[in-house]
Amino acid sequence: MKNGQGKKRQLILQAYHLTVGYGQGEQEKVVQKSLRLKMFTGELVCLLGPNGAGKSTLLRSLCGLQKPLGGDIKLANKRLEDYTARELSQVVSTVLTDKISVKHLRVFDLVATGRYPYTGYFGRLSVLDREVIEESMALAGVENLSNRYLDELSDGEKQKVMIAKALAQETPFIILDEPMAFLDFPSKLELMQILQKLTSEHHKAILMTTHDLNLSIRGADWIWLIGSQQSIKRGVPEDLVLNGSFASFFKKEDIRFDVSTGDFFFDDHLHKKISFRGNGLNASWVRKALQRKGYQVVGAPKGKEQVSVAPKKELEVTLVHADKSIVVNSIKEMLIQVDKMF
Repeated sequence: MKNGQGKKRQLILQAYHLTVGYGQGEQEKVVQKSLRLKMFTGELVCLLGPNGAGKSTLLRSLCGLQKPLGGDIKLANKRLEDYTARELSQVVSTVLTDKISVKHLRVFDLVATGRYPYTGYFGRLSVLDREVIEESMALAGVENLSNRYLDELSDGEKQKVMIAKALAQETPFIILDEPMAFLDFPSKLELMQILQKLTSEHHKAILMTTHDLNLSIRGADWIWLIGSQQSIKRGVPEDLVLNGSFASFFKKEDIRFDVSTGDFFFDDHLHKKISFRGNGLNASWVRKALQRKGYQVVGAPKGKEQVSVAPKKELEVTLVHADKSIVVNSIKEMLIQVDKMF
């Protein structure tokens, strides 16, 4: 598998006036319409939106698994309908949300199915095919699972095996539908790191759906926001945060998006205001603790704050109310004193 560093990015996906949905005639159900999309190699794009917005339907339409209701799709500057099945399998690979429940199949054998577009009628693996399979497993971090059976693996391991299979196809474009759905948080971070490496070092274009907003903000090159009643919004994560797109897109009664932290909070329980001063890691966690306990944390200039966090490695929080000042060295003690003082 060739390393993509230094390659010029190439246009891999174009969609014009795209309408996606399902059914026919009077039973036709449109879930998204008039979409205009563009994507290049070397990009990791996260598609975010609520359930029922059409994320999976859009992905299935873009990779040819489901016929769009209207519009045009081009992959690598060629119309989607002009591809043969074999040609398409050498341009785009997919990992869908279905759980794998196959028994008596080894990891190596499953990853090897990614080579079928290249192996000919009898499906025999060449030396080169085996090298690609082994390298794909190494990139996905599952080389040590080669001889294990699928039903022996955790959900996180199975997900990485399916990504290895997609890599074995050696396509420039990879589509992943909810690849983090069954993973614990450390496994999500590990998977995001793998995907970032594939785009930055191997110049893959990766389009994935996810419900993990925080991880998308921190890991994606681009985010596409898709909703049932709104047009799709596209941008780099930080721009979407700063221009208010995130806050407005996911706006619901009693839910607020905090631009400074990138987190969502329930507004209805933020019933008290507390003035705050501090920066850095300790200050960030003190702020989160206060918000969790129902305080709306607002910035304050020096001398006007009720809570301040010292800029040092050890936690030191000063609480001031009226003429009383207390210094504490744990968040537990801070919360106890805050409840007494304010």
